[in-house]
Amino acid sequence: MLSRYRISRRLLLIIWPFLAIVALLVLLGVGSVDILSSVRAYVGGESLWSKAQKDAVYYLNSFARTGAAEDYRRFEEAIAVPLGDRVAREELEKADPDLGVARHGFIVGKNHPGDIDGMIRLFRRFRNVVYIDRAIAIWAEADTVITELVAAGGELRRLVIDHPGEPARIQPVLTQIDELNGRLTPLENAFSSTLGEASRVAQRVLMVVTMLAAVSLVLLGIALSRRMLRESDSFEAALRLAEERFALAVMGGSDGLWDWNVQTDEMYLSPRAKELAGLVDHELANLPAAFLALLHPDDRAAAVESIRAHLRDDANYDLEFRCLAKTGEYRWMRARAVARCATRRAAQFAWPAR
Repeated sequence: MLSRYRISRRLLLIIWPFLAIVALLVLLGVGSVDILSSVRAYVGGESLWSKAQKDAVYYLNSFARTGAAEDYRRFEEAIAVPLGDRVAREELEKADPDLGVARHGFIVGKNHPGDIDGMIRLFRRFRNVVYIDRAIAIWAEADTVITELVAAGGELRRLVIDHPGEPARIQPVLTQIDELNGRLTPLENAFSSTLGEASRVAQRVLMVVTMLAAVSLVLLGIALSRRMLRESDSFEAALRLAEERFALAVMGGSDGLWDWNVQTDEMYLSPRAKELAGLVDHELANLPAAFLALLHPDDRAAAVESIRAHLRDDANYDLEFRCLAKTGEYRWMRARAVARCATRRAAQFAWPAR
């Protein structure tokens, strides 16, 4: 358990910087989309604002000609769009804004509901960024003109109702309305232009930051790969050392080792196990059939049955048998085995058994 904890902790120490940069890239991607989408929403909102303002002026001029109540109602309907946006702006300018009020103002301004939360985030988080600050200042100036346009509309309505058929009385108000419309057009263009520049700057900054993060990720990946290779080399060196120590321990005793995978029929006979029969390593193949062929004919069946009983019933495997040596004589050996993972058996030869 402690070893697994140490391994997990080491892996975590290796990969956490990599995960941190990946998380940063994800946040940059999400943030980039959110910022650029919100700027786009404001540009789209300005188009709605501008169209509604121009419609309002059109309906006031139409009302001046016809005196129809329907024209004035349409003026009020159109002017509600910039007035709704004004409510949202003024609320967001507060130190502790009511976001519900701001959201409703944007809805009245005919902004898409899916864009409003992003518009609020952009306003609050980047209010002091130069481009956003400039755009909001232009917006506030335009709202001042809208307030004058609403007042002029109210005055026009009063004159049309009180003095029907007297165009001379209403002409000064119509001139004022045209002048207000002329003041709003450059403000609308400046607002869109400022947000467009903000979008381009934000895109450049985000691209640079993303590229730096990507380069950092590549460099970190290289560093982690080198570190993992060093860790792997250290592990392999430790494994080789352990194997060498194990081999020395085996060589220091009189036992030989063998291992048999019953699923693949692969067998390993250690050089010491073969030496007990007077053979060198290459003179005996690592095959069960080759090993069984060395057993005395009178002992072979018992050896096979003992192995079967061990595999089938997990019976104790401790067997003495005669094995043909290189000299042509039979030598007594003793084999012991223990089960590993139900399909693998390892054993030790001891020489001489008697």
